[in-house]
Amino acid sequence: MDATAQASATAHAQSSTWVLVFIFCFLGLLIDGADLMLLSYSLNSLKTEFGLTNVEAGSLGSFTLAGMAIGGIYGGWACDQFGRVKTVVWSILLFSVGTAALGLTHSYWQFAL
Repeated sequence: MDATAQASATAHAQSSTWVLVFIFCFLGLLIDGADLMLLSYSLNSLKTEFGLTNVEAGSLGSFTLAGMAIGGIYGGWACDQFGRVKTVVWSILLFSVGTAALGLTHSYWQFAL
């Protein structure tokens, strides 16, 4: 294989990798946005289920946004310390476990944490 063909094959492989990275990043952002949207749609049900006041229901949204801000700040630090791939994998794992744990909550404070 000559050098031109090898360079072309390497460029194609890198291009395919970046397309996959883009798709998975897009899906991650889509799921993150869906999480916020679903919280806003489910607040009335949460108010009824947990007997929340309007202030408590609204504070759940505030806790969510504060958590996202803290995660964004420390996520950048974690990427620098541990690498992007490890940080993204652990973030997705933590998000998945945390979301599953929400189904087991019985009170406002458990849901907020």
